[in-house]
Amino acid sequence: MAVVAIAPPANALFESFFYDRDHKASLIRVLHEQAEAAAAKIGQFVGTRDNSLAGFHLKRLLNGAKGIRMQLE
Repeated sequence: MAVVAIAPPANALFESFFYDRDHKASLIRVLHEQAEAAAAKIGQFVGTRDNSLAGFHLKRLLNGAKGIRMQLE
């Protein structure tokens, strides 16, 4: 009789434990995917800004070199 009375609460306890564990694992997977997507977007943004800045500084360097040549002549 005692086994019959203990079995349902024990079963509910195990089910809630495994549900909680699965829920946490699922949440971690979703957060990981979101973090990877955000990192990719940030990487694209930084890459485009680096290229823009590199082009800007290259133009300034080339224009500066032309100015130096003109001063030397």
